[in-house]
Amino acid sequence: MQSEDLKEKKKPKWKLKVEDEIYDWDEGSITGAQIRTLASVPEGVQVWQKIKHAPDLLINPQDVVSLAEDGIEKFSLQEASSGAGKHGAFN
Repeated sequence: MQSEDLKEKKKPKWKLKVEDEIYDWDEGSITGAQIRTLASVPEGVQVWQKIKHAPDLLINPQDVVSLAEDGIEKFSLQEASSGAGKHGAFN
C-alpha cells in the first residue's frame, strides 16, 4: 500500500486559472465540460481560453485543452448573450 501512496504523491499536477481562481488538475489535458464542472460555470456562460498575443478562444464542452505547456492556462467567463469575445481580445 505504501508504494501506491508514493506513486500518487509523485503524480504530476497541472494548474489552470478560471477568472481569479486557480485549480489543480491531475491530467495533461482537460475538456471544456470538465472546466465547467471544476469551476462551477453556470448555464448561459461561455468559457474562453486566454491566448497570449492572439484572440481569446471559445472553449466548447467537447473541446480538449492541453495543460502540458509551460505556465498556467488561463480562462475567462462571459455571458453568452453579451457578444463579448466574438472578435477576440488581445492579451
